[in-house]
Amino acid sequence: MPVMKVGMVSDGGVKDADTLDGFHASLIPGANTIVPLNADGILDLSATSALINAYTIRRVNGNNLTADYPLAVGEEVIYNWNTTASLSKPLYIATNNGVFMMTIIAPYQTAADIAGYLNPNNTTYSNAFTYALAGSSDGSGGLEGGSDTCSNFFLANVTSGGITVCFISTITNMKFLIAIQRIARYTYGGALYILGSRWNNTTTAWTSLGTLTTTKANGTITVLIRRLL
Repeated sequence: MPVMKVGMVSDGGVKDADTLDGFHASLIPGANTIVPLNADGILDLSATSALINAYTIRRVNGNNLTADYPLAVGEEVIYNWNTTASLSKPLYIATNNGVFMMTIIAPYQTAADIAGYLNPNNTTYSNAFTYALAGSSDGSGGLEGGSDTCSNFFLANVTSGGITVCFISTITNMKFLIAIQRIARYTYGGALYILGSRWNNTTTAWTSLGTLTTTKANGTITVLIRRLL
C-alpha cells in the first residue's frame, strides 16, 4: 500500500493539502492562519503581534555585512570589533528616517583615556555637530560637564571600557543621539556620563548609520544595534 503524505500528490486519492487541522496557510498573517517562512527563511509577523512565553530577537552577524543592510523594526545586529586590528568599524546599516538603540561594551582597562566617535554616512562634516556632556568621575568629588562643536558624533570615552547605551534618531530634520555611559578610564579610574549630540543640519539625509572610530586600541569591543522605529 503506498505511503500517503500531506501536501504531496499520492496515487490520486490525496491532492495537495489545503488545510492542516482546519487551518489555512498563508504568508500574510491573520487570525487562525499558519504562517510559513518566506523566501528569505524569515518568519515575518510584522503585520501582526506575536505573544509567546519565550522568544529570541532576530540577530544579524554584522561582521558578515559588506553593504548597507536595512534592519527591520525589532531586528538586531551584533559586531565583534577587534580594535587591535583596526581603529574603525563600518556598521553597514541603512538608516534613512529611523530610530535605533546602540549598545557598546568595551573591555575594562586603566591605562589610557580613549575617546570614540560615530561618523554618519561614513564621513565627517566640518564643525557640523554640537555636543553636551554632564557627569561625575570617580574620585573627582563633584559634577563636571561641558559642550563643544565637532565634525562627527562625539561619544566621549565609549571605547575606554564599560557600557554605553545610545538612542539615535536618523530622521532628516531631527538627527541626534543621547547616551548614558559607565566607563573605565585612566583619569580617576572611571566615570558616569550622560551626553547628547546633535547634527546641526536639517536637510542632509542620514542614509547610512556610519563608522565607529576610536583613538586607541582596546581589545575586542561588542556593538549591538537594534531598530526601534
